Amino acid sequence: MLNLIRVFSLFFFFAGTSCLQAQDKPSYAPGQVLVRWRQSLPLSLPTMNTSALRQISPETQQIVLRYRMEALKPLFTRRPGPNPLSADQTALSLELEKWSLVEVPSHTNIPALIAELHQEPLIELAEPNHYVHALRTPDDPQFSSQWHHLNTGQSGCSSGHDIRSTFAWNVTTGSVNVKIAIVDSGVDLNHADLSGNLISGYDFVDNDAVPQDGSGHGTHVAGIVAAVGDNTLQGTGVMWKASLMPIRVLDNTGLGTDAGVSQGIQYAADNGAKIINLSLGGPSPSSALEDAVNYATALGVLVVAAAGNNGDEEPVYPGYYSNAIAVAATNCNDVIAGFSSRGTWVDIAAPGQDILSSNLGGGMLLESGTSMACPVVSGIAGLILSRFPGLSLQNVRNRLLSGVDTIDAQNPGLAGKFGSGRINALKTIYASPSITSFTPVPNNPSIQNGSTISSFQTEISTDIAAPQVRVFLVDQLDREITPGNTVQYSVSGQINISGNIQFGNLSLQYPLVSQVKLRFEFNDGVLTTIQDAKIWNFQETSSVPTGGISSIWNGVFDPLQGERATVRLTLNDAGSVHIRVFTPNGTLVKTLADETVSSGVRTWDWAGDNDGQSRVASGVYLIHIQAPGLDEIKKVVLVK
Repeated sequence: MLNLIRVFSLFFFFAGTSCLQAQDKPSYAPGQVLVRWRQSLPLSLPTMNTSALRQISPETQQIVLRYRMEALKPLFTRRPGPNPLSADQTALSLELEKWSLVEVPSHTNIPALIAELHQEPLIELAEPNHYVHALRTPDDPQFSSQWHHLNTGQSGCSSGHDIRSTFAWNVTTGSVNVKIAIVDSGVDLNHADLSGNLISGYDFVDNDAVPQDGSGHGTHVAGIVAAVGDNTLQGTGVMWKASLMPIRVLDNTGLGTDAGVSQGIQYAADNGAKIINLSLGGPSPSSALEDAVNYATALGVLVVAAAGNNGDEEPVYPGYYSNAIAVAATNCNDVIAGFSSRGTWVDIAAPGQDILSSNLGGGMLLESGTSMACPVVSGIAGLILSRFPGLSLQNVRNRLLSGVDTIDAQNPGLAGKFGSGRINALKTIYASPSITSFTPVPNNPSIQNGSTISSFQTEISTDIAAPQVRVFLVDQLDREITPGNTVQYSVSGQINISGNIQFGNLSLQYPLVSQVKLRFEFNDGVLTTIQDAKIWNFQETSSVPTGGISSIWNGVFDPLQGERATVRLTLNDAGSVHIRVFTPNGTLVKTLADETVSSGVRTWDWAGDNDGQSRVASGVYLIHIQAPGLDEIKKVVLVK
C-alpha cells in the first residue's frame, strides 16, 4: 500500500529582534571571497609559499601577491562517493572548476576587495561568501497530530485542507530507488524513524563522511520527507520508503555559507540524487550557488528550495533561481502563513505551519517555517518518481506544479503570489481514467443518416475507484449533438462499458456537420477527464446517386487556428469542375477549382482567403459547386 536565510542575525524580526539590531552583524564570512576565473583553476593551494606560487602562472601570482591571498582552494571538488562521474557530469563540471574559495586576511574590507578583483582581466566574477541558516520557527510542541497528511478539523483547523497523503498512499508509499539529498544541518543518523531510509552522505562542515546533525533542523526536514511508515513508531513522512542522502552544510547553530551549500548540491548531483531539498536560503544572490543549482538541473536533478520566512515579497536565494522550485508555507486552513515569503517568483505552496516531525535524539517535534513546507514538496516529488520511474525532470516538475488545489479564496489579495496552488499528493501521482480498448460493431470510418452502431465494448483503466461515466456525441467543433440521436450504455464492474448508438438525420439537424465523435466523460472524484473513443466522417447517404455527391467537411471553421473548410466530391463521371466562394450578396471571393478531373473522390480546401490571398471577414459564405451531374450551393461559416 500503499530555511536557511542569509541574515545579519540568527533571529527573525518577528521573533523579537528588530531590523536595526540585525544589521549590526555581517552577512558574509570574513576573510573569504568566491572567485570565478575566466579559465579553469583546479589547483588547491591551502597555503601560499614559494612552492605554491611556482604552481600558478606569473599573471595569477601577481594577483595572489597584490591582494594578499593566503589560500586558493577549488570551490567545487569531487568528494568521496560510490559512483564515478558520467561523461555528462565530467563535461558540466569543467565550468564549476573555474570557481575558487579564496582566503584573505580576516580584517580585509571584502566589498572593496571585490570591487578591485572585478577589474582584473583574469577574473570573471567575485562575490562574498554569504551566510545562510535554517528557515524554521519553533512552535508549541503540544500539537500531536500530523494534520498536513490528514486534516480532520483538529485544533481549529479546517477539515480537508491537507495534501491527501492517505489517498496517495493507496497508489504508492515511495521507493528505495529514489535518492533524495537533504542538504541541511545533517541528519540524526541513529533516529529510529529515519535510520531505515538513510544512505551514505557527507559533512562539509567537518569535512568527513559522518553528517551527524547538531542542531535538529535537518532531522526534522528529513522526517517530513521520509520518516519510515507503518513501523509502529511516532509518525510518518510523505514517503514511507526512500533513500535519504544526508549532506551537512550547516553548523550546530544552523549557520552555513554559499560555498558549503554549493558544494553540497554538487555532491548530491554527482552521487545520484534525483531530488535535492534546500530548506535554507538568503536575501543575497550568489552566482556560485546559481551555478551549482544549474549544474544539478542539467543532470536531471529536481532542486526544491524554501521560499523564506520574511513575510514579504523580497527574493530569497536559491529559491528565487528559475531552476529551483520555490515553496511557500500554508497553515491548516490553507492560508499562507504570516511568516512565509510570497511573490510572483514563488512556484508552489505546501503545509509549513505546526508540522510534527522527527526530533534530534528521538521522538517528534512541532516546527513551523518554509523549511517545513519545502520537504513536503520534495517528498511528493519522490512519490511521483516512485510511481513513474524514469520520468524526466520537466515532467516531474509539471506534475508538481499542476497537481495542486486552488486556495485563492482563502488568500484574498495574494492570488499569483504563492505559485500554482497548495500541493495535493494524490493529484501529482494520479493517472486519470483512460480508454484502453474500444470495439464498435460495425467498425466503419464513416456514418450516414440513420446509421446504427449495434454494439460497442469499452475497457478503461482507473487509478482509484470506479468513475462516474457519461457517453455522448459531439460534432467537429465539440458541440454536443442530441436531437434524433441516442447513445445507450451501461457500466459493469469498474472498467467495462458497453452500449449501442442510433444516429438520426444529421444532415437536417446539423447541416454543417462533417465529423461525429463518440465522447466519454469520467469523474472519479479527483478530476474530470474527457476522451474521444471514436471519430466518424459523416456522409449524407451510403449510395452515390447519378452524377455524384458533394459535401462540406468542417463547415464551421477558424482559419486562425489552422482550420480549413473542405469541399468533397464523389463523381461517377469525369468532366469539368468549377467551385467558387461567394458572399451572400453574390460577390465572388475565391475560385477554388476550375479544372477537368477524373471520376472518383476529390477534395479542395478553403482557408478563409480571397483570390488576392488576403483574409476575409467572419460570416456566412456560399460555395457554388458545378460538376458532372451536380449544380449545388452549400453554406459555410467562417469564425475567428
